[in-house]
Amino acid sequence: MISRLVFLTLPFVLLTGCASLPPGHTVDERDPWERYNRAMFSFNDGLDKAVLKPVAQTYKATIPEVIRNRVTNFFSNLSDLASVVHHSLQAEPKPALESSGRFVVNSTVGLLGLFDPASSLGLARTNEDAGLTLGRWGVGHGPYIMLPLLGPSSLRDTVGTAADMRMDLTDELLNPDSAERITLTGVRVVDLRTRLLEIEKGVDLISFDRYVSVRSGYFARRERLQEQGETE
Repeated sequence: MISRLVFLTLPFVLLTGCASLPPGHTVDERDPWERYNRAMFSFNDGLDKAVLKPVAQTYKATIPEVIRNRVTNFFSNLSDLASVVHHSLQAEPKPALESSGRFVVNSTVGLLGLFDPASSLGLARTNEDAGLTLGRWGVGHGPYIMLPLLGPSSLRDTVGTAADMRMDLTDELLNPDSAERITLTGVRVVDLRTRLLEIEKGVDLISFDRYVSVRSGYFARRERLQEQGETE
């Protein structure tokens, strides 16, 4: 579903041309397509301000935190299954087993992941994806890319995102064009955007150029995840 929206959105952004660079601009060798990326960033930002952010703010203001947490847990449980695959591909048997245990416990005792009893058992959540797996196999980031709707990425992580979309458990359980699948995708996007509201405040306060701040933050986080991993 998301991949189709990206495909449909891309031509409209390309028609807008490339953005100009700000005065005193410093070239970043990681970002050879910066004019295009800035145009895409402006498009995403405009769409976010017009649609996604207001919806996320309304969701946060009207839905009790306890229910929002259940929604977040449900989608996090789905990502645990992807972590099993990626830990296995990275030859990390212990984290793979722990992620498997998390998924089994939370899918059963935790009522399809709505609750997180696995954390109480000492099974910490790890965040793994295909981009990180490629990185640990020695594949570099490649050029920075601002994707339609999906936001900051790199050439390597874009390939990884496409692979992870193919592994999405909802692809196997629901027809891509079904009302249930469309609703689930919408709720997933709103949940993610809501969790970014507080982070966004910090970026806006310290940033003279939001594009550069987002780009720097993206690479810093991906490097940290690749070197140390991340647990919750």
